[in-house]
Order: sequence, then structure tokens, then C-alpha cells
Amino acid sequence: MDKNNLVYSTHHQSQAVIAALKHYGIKHVVISSGSRNAPLTLPITSDEYFKCYSVIDERSAGFFAMGIAKEVGQTVALVCTSGSAVLNYYPAVAEAFYSRIPIVILSADRPASMIDKGMGQTIHQEGVLSLHCSYSTTLLEGIDDVEHNVREISRALEVAAETSSPVHINIPFAEPLYSVVSEPMMFSFEDNVEKENEQIIIPSEVIEKWRNARRPMVICGAHHRDEKLEKILNALHEKYGVITLCENTSNLHNESFIENIDRVIVPLSSDEQEALKPDFLISIGGMIVSKKIKSFLSSSTMYHIHVHDHVWPDTYGQLSCGVKCCDTDFLSGLLKVKKERVDYSSMWLEMNARSKKSHDKYSSTAPYSDYYIWNTLSGCIPSDTHLEIANSSSIRYSQLFNFNDDITIWCNRGTSGIDGSTSTAVGAAIGSERTVTHITGDLSFFYDSNALWNNYLPSSMRIIVINNGGGGIFRILDGSRDSHCCEGFLEARHRLSAKHLAFMHNVDYMCANDEKSLKESLEGFWEQSKRARLLEIFTPSDVNDTVLRDYFKYLIREK
Repeated sequence: MDKNNLVYSTHHQSQAVIAALKHYGIKHVVISSGSRNAPLTLPITSDEYFKCYSVIDERSAGFFAMGIAKEVGQTVALVCTSGSAVLNYYPAVAEAFYSRIPIVILSADRPASMIDKGMGQTIHQEGVLSLHCSYSTTLLEGIDDVEHNVREISRALEVAAETSSPVHINIPFAEPLYSVVSEPMMFSFEDNVEKENEQIIIPSEVIEKWRNARRPMVICGAHHRDEKLEKILNALHEKYGVITLCENTSNLHNESFIENIDRVIVPLSSDEQEALKPDFLISIGGMIVSKKIKSFLSSSTMYHIHVHDHVWPDTYGQLSCGVKCCDTDFLSGLLKVKKERVDYSSMWLEMNARSKKSHDKYSSTAPYSDYYIWNTLSGCIPSDTHLEIANSSSIRYSQLFNFNDDITIWCNRGTSGIDGSTSTAVGAAIGSERTVTHITGDLSFFYDSNALWNNYLPSSMRIIVINNGGGGIFRILDGSRDSHCCEGFLEARHRLSAKHLAFMHNVDYMCANDEKSLKESLEGFWEQSKRARLLEIFTPSDVNDTVLRDYFKYLIREK
């Protein structure tokens, strides 16, 4: 790299931030347009070390950065101008906080002396994201504050890496904003000291409870694919009769696991539920989608341990203790503890086999509907695909079906909002070496339509919009569909189509509205193309909820 091409801002805060980004190995930077952030944008975009992306809409940019960070497993930086711009990051910041994804927000600000003086693009930015950031700081403006700023920047970036969570660095810049120099100041950063792996010591109370457990269960939420973890969980099943419950976002697969929780839980009688409730629960991974399993476990009497590097949510209201370590290390430790094998998992697996038989039978005759669409898609998405699923009814439907084991599935379940799912998928597509497919409902897609407003959509990306004319989830939820305001305000019925959005953003468009056109559209949909492709599938809103309700009734009747 020719150093003569590099420029550095005259603002020492900018120079310290950029030096720190390089010191801590942060390469991906998502930049939204503005003037106050010029002291950051000019030098970053002049340096080939950084991979820069221009995403104008800050709300979309936040999720875009989160998608990259999730896929590449590295901290990603966001740069914005002053004023309300930083507030638009908040939905993505909250999602990253609860999903444990490292992003660093670099918000430009006006000098403190200009706050509340009637100046444009000026708000109280200091600490504005602090409730959902693991570290938040505002840099100082004086030349005598360099060492203080370096310490603050270093601490923020270290926290982001250590806790896999968002941090916020607010940076005031006085004018002039575009002045540059060719030689930067020199900064000193302490080298990161790698911590030695400590031997995991399982608390004696846990060991005692484990040995006495008659109904041991592991439940796994959102998780990266981990073949080592799969083997350990299967070994616990074979050696001790442990049952593992997981969802498609757990990305774990084995014949000894329950991978479709809802379709097993729903048909259970009250006596069967009592017999299957665990007395010893280990929870790992992130958020759980199923409301049914949350209710089931919340009504159990059990000893509950959550294993995680950083957080211990009491999802079921009975958290006994949290163990701070890697889940594979903890579970490997339990394998070494002598314990009598119990006949617990066999009951779950019997119920699972029974529900699968009923599921397959119903699916073979289900009419054209959202359920039919998901049944069809689950069997045709190519292997080795990164599948991003939107929230609301989309992720719930997906839990009923089995996808190819080579497909990894993600969803923004940190806050479970419909905002940003498409932007996250686009960011993931930037960071992924695989084909990324995004399946979304219509409201989620239209809400985040600025996700397509950038120049980075890979030609291999595929987007499937299931358009049922509104928020179909509100016809599924108990009570909501009978409300007087369901259609106009909860469901938010509409007649919009994604066709013109696809045309505007240079995306190939296809559509389907019945079984025949769906089959024709899916033929060759994932084949190589010059542009990204979007398939819009229209389904009947007045039928969808009935088909799903009939499905659960069928599972109960056929048990």
C-alpha cells in the first residue's frame, strides 16, 4: 500500500480511533453519509486496510453491520453523523445486545459547547445508547486529552470483543471537518494478553443435583453449528438418557434430539406433560422461539443451570445458577461424572416419532396456504445455504419443518422485531462465502425495504417474500383475530407488492400465487444469475390461519 495515498484528519480523536481499529483488527466499516463524520470517513476510506460499505439509512446500516459481524465472527464498526442519525442505530444495537453480536458505533457529535444552542443536527448524544451497550463513552476534545481518549477507545473495543456485544464511542468534532494531514500522531496500545484456558470446575451442588436427576434435559437456543457439541449431547443421551431439545436456529442435528418442539408439545395430554417435565435442566445458546416450551418449562419444578460466557437469563423463572464457561467444556465435564442412566429420553423420542407421522400425513394433503409454502420451501432450499428467516409468523412456521442439515438458520431473536431482517440478511451475504437466502413476510420486508438501497447485493442472494396481505401472525394469536381492530390496525391489511421495489433496486423479480406457479418459479430459482433474485409468493389471508389451526388439531386427534 502506498502510504502517500493515506490521509489523516487534523482531529486527534479521529486519528486515535482509526489507529485503535487497526490495532484491534477491525476491518469492516459501514458508513452512512454526513458531514460531521467527515474526520472519520475521509481517512478510513483512504486506507485499503478497511473494507468500507456505504449504507445511507442508519437503521438499515445497523442491521447490515450486524449481519456481517454475525457471519464473519468479528467486530464491525458503524460511522454516522451527528443528531438523530445515531438514534436510528438503536433497533440494531438492542438486537445485537441481546443476540451477543459485537458492533462498535462511532457517532460524530458537535462540540459540547454547542449542545442546546439551537444548532442543527444537535441532540444529547452522550450515553444515548447506554442501556443496550456494554460500554459507552464520549471522547474529550482537548489536545491534553489524548491519553484519556486512547484508554477509553481501547476499553470500548476490548469490551466489544470480550462480551460479543455493542459498544458506543461518541466523538465530538469542531470545524473545520475536512482538514487533513499526511502524517498521523503516534499512539501506544497495550498488547492483548491471551488468557490461558482455565480448567472447568463444576460446582459440587450441581454435581449432586446431576447425580440425582431422573429427568435430565438440555435445551439449546440460537447457536452456531457445532459438531463437537452435537457429539457431546448425543453421548449424554446414550450414557445417561439425557434428552436434548433444540430449534432450527440452534443448528444442531442428531436423531437423539427433539428438533421440532411445538409439534411434540401440542398433542400431549396433561398426564403426559407431567411425565415429561424435567427435574434437571441445562440451557445453552441464545433465545428460544417457542412460546409453548417456555410455558411448559415454566410450569415444571426443576433445577435449572444456564451455561454461557456472559449472560444468564432466567427465562423459565427457576434459574438456580449460571455457569460462566463454554458449553462444550461444561457438558464434557458432566460426561465424566458417574451417574445412573435413566429411561427419560426414550419417552420424548417416542412422542417425537408419533408427532412426525401425523405431521407428514397432514402435510401431504394441506391446501395452498402459508403452511403449504413452508412445507414446500423446507424441501427445496439447496444444501450449504445460509438461511436468514424473518421474525413473527415466518420463524414460527419454520419451526414445524425440517431443513437439510447442511443449511444454517439464523433469525434476529434478540428482540424478535420485524425491523432489519432483510438488512441483516444482506449484511450476512456480504460476509458469507455461501449462498444466502432470506425468507420474510410482507410486513417485515416492506418495513425494511431500504435494505436493498445499497450497491452490495450479491448476485447469488435470494429473497422470498411470503405476501399474505398483512401481519398474518395476528390471525394466529389467540384473541387477536376477533378484535375489532385486527384487520385495520393489528394485521395492517394492504395490497402492496414487492414488484416495483425489485425493479427500482435492479433485482430480478418473480411471483407465484398457486401451486403450479410456485413450482415453476422454484425451478432454477437458485441457479447462477447476474443479479440477485426476489420471489414474491401470494397466499390467501382468509385461509392461512385456518390451515394452521387445523394442523394442531390434527396432531392432537391423531396422537
